[in-house]
This record gives sequence, C-alpha cells and structure tokens, in this order.
Amino acid sequence: MDFIRKNVKYFFAVNAYETFVVSCFVFNVGLAFFFYQINLLPPAVINCICCLFYAVCFCLKGEKEQTGMQMFYVEIALFSVIMTVLFSAGCGFILYCTPFPFTSYMEVNDRKKSKHIFIASLIVMLAEIPLSVAGGFLFKDYRLAIEPYREILLLINFGIVVLSNLFVVSYMAAKDKAISETQFKSEHDVLTGMYNRTFFSRYIKNLATKGPVKGAIIMFDIDNFKKINDQYGHDVGDVALKMVTKVARSLVRTEDVAVRWGGEEFIIFLQDMELSKAADKAEEIRAAIEATPYSDGHHLTVTFGVTVATGDETFESALKRADDNLYAGKTTGKNKVVAE
Repeated sequence: MDFIRKNVKYFFAVNAYETFVVSCFVFNVGLAFFFYQINLLPPAVINCICCLFYAVCFCLKGEKEQTGMQMFYVEIALFSVIMTVLFSAGCGFILYCTPFPFTSYMEVNDRKKSKHIFIASLIVMLAEIPLSVAGGFLFKDYRLAIEPYREILLLINFGIVVLSNLFVVSYMAAKDKAISETQFKSEHDVLTGMYNRTFFSRYIKNLATKGPVKGAIIMFDIDNFKKINDQYGHDVGDVALKMVTKVARSLVRTEDVAVRWGGEEFIIFLQDMELSKAADKAEEIRAAIEATPYSDGHHLTVTFGVTVATGDETFESALKRADDNLYAGKTTGKNKVVAE
C-alpha cells in the first residue's frame, strides 16, 4: 500500500498537467456516451468536440503548458455556458467557472492575461444565470429529458469542481517546485551549494543600479589543492571544498554573499564593511579552516586577499585588487591574510 500511495503521489505531483487533461478527456467521453444513450445527440457531439480539444491540449506539454492552461479556460467557460443554457443551472454545469477568478492568478504567469481571465470569468458567471432562464423557453425538451438525472449530474459536477481545485493545488506545487529547483541550480554551485559566478555578477549589477557598490571583498584560495587531488583523489578534494564552504558560510552574516568563484577559489562580499573588520573576519575564517580536518584527520590551509570597494572606482578594479592581494599572499608563504 505504501508503494502504491507513494507512486500515486509522485504521479500527481510530477504529471499533474497530463493527469488533468486525461481526466477531462475521460469525463467528456463518459458524458458523450451518456447523452447518446438518452438520445440527446447535439450535447453528445459537443462532448466529442471537447475530447478532440483535450487531445490537442495533451500535446501542449513542457514550455507550452501555459498555452494549454489558457485554452482550458476558454473551453471550460464555453462548455459551462452551453450546458447551462441547455439543461439549466440546476444540473451544476454553472459551477465550472466558479474557481476561475481565483485560479487564474495561480496558474497563469502573465499578470495581464490573469486579469483578463479574472474579468472574463466574472462576466461569464453573471451572464450564465439569465442565459439559463432564457434557455428554459428554447430547450424545454432537453430539460425534460435530463430531469431524471439532474440531481446526480449536480453531484458529479460538484465533485468535478472539487477535484479540479485539487488539481490546481497539485499542479502549482509541482510547478513552483520545478521553478525553485531551476532557479537554485542557475544561481548556485552544484557541489558546494554556494552562489555561483553568474549570480554574483547579477547581484553586483543590481547593487550598482541603486548607487555606488560599497563593501569588503574577501577572496581566498585553498593552498596546494592540486596536491590534495593528486595524492588523495578528486573525491577527497570535493570533501575539502565542502568543508571550506561550510566553515566559511558559518562565520559570515546572513546578508553577506559567499561565492564559489571557480575551482578552489572563493569570494565573500560583505556590504558596507570596513577593511579592518573584513581582515579580522578573513583571519577568523582562515584559522577555523586550518583547525578543521577535512578527511581522516587531514588539514589544509587557505590564503586570503582582502580589500574594500569604496564606490570611487569600478567594482571590477576593486575585485582585481583583492585578486592581487591573494596572489601576494600565495607568493609570500601562503596561509595568511593580505589586506589593503
């Protein structure tokens, strides 16, 4: 049972869009057969057309899902209006549009389109009531034929609306998770979980739009990292990188930005921090890394280059100065902090 429950949960979370389309297809096949059985051929044909529509929507997966969702709104609204006019509001088809004003803002990314769907769905919902009354004079035979099934149709349609809302929750949860995972991967280094170089460039550009970028830059590099990889293997090298990352991130503020710059080189940007405090922070990180074993009691050392971007120069020039300080530390003994 646990296996079945887990797989059903996975199916609905990952394939919510496909599940919804298939469910709608099956439901319309059932309705088409039902109307055919009670000799209401026009509604049966309408449901067959809906089945063709859902077959097309099934192909609109991946990046085209948004188009598919917008098409659903149009199809369901038209279906709701037609069936309400034919069979009255008492059969429950009028309920189909009730979630639209709310779910449009959940399912459609484009705010302008969401607003249009919201307004249109409200108009449709209000218009269905007088249309249902008018339909009573035009489609008396249809309503007499459906009368014995009116209550069960109302219950079925109510259930469909409830299930549709459950779909929205499942669909949005899966969609939000996918978006979050994609964004995280685009902004973070896979191995260490630190921000990557691409994110840092965007971050600095965003800061620059608000005024001069000011803050301390701590650039550091693991000493003799190639030797660690050559002597113990890349797996151990990865462990070393993760240890350095964990120690460094634990000693900086939540608002500070820690970046894996490339290979065994890292950057920490501490906004609005002066040079002396930044140098002290670098020394604290250096000592903590040196004191922390990374594998089987092995220790490593790290060299730091520290500077401050004052806003009187480009950030790139300040970054180069931090790199020059790091290089000076590397060429004068390593395992030290060079700040200026």
